[in-house]
Amino acid sequence: MHGYYETKNQKKLQAERMMTKLVENIKESSVDFFRKFSETFKSSDKKSFKENLIPFFGNNDNLAEYMNEPYPKYEEKAPDKWNDVFNFMSESRTDNELNIKVLKNSSSSSFISEDRLHVDQLLSK
Repeated sequence: MHGYYETKNQKKLQAERMMTKLVENIKESSVDFFRKFSETFKSSDKKSFKENLIPFFGNNDNLAEYMNEPYPKYEEKAPDKWNDVFNFMSESRTDNELNIKVLKNSSSSSFISEDRLHVDQLLSK
């Protein structure tokens, strides 16, 4: 009523709506990330791969507060191998959408071990 939630049930519903919206925002930004990587890869040539693709990889400055090292680095694979990894993600889609799994807690991670994660993905900083 008037922007206020008077009962516990209404507060719970508001929290669930906010969580659902946050999950959808994370999924949208993830899909956008994969789309941008694919576009950047296609528009790059042999001389510009490293310069163009490096921004898609994390480093100690932007990942240290979220997870422990080692982080995936551009230098670990050739550009076409990275593209294969990202294409695999695109090919494993359901209903024409990427199968993005948003972590509601660190224990739901399947690719990165729980002990490497510092902060839950949905936790507000």
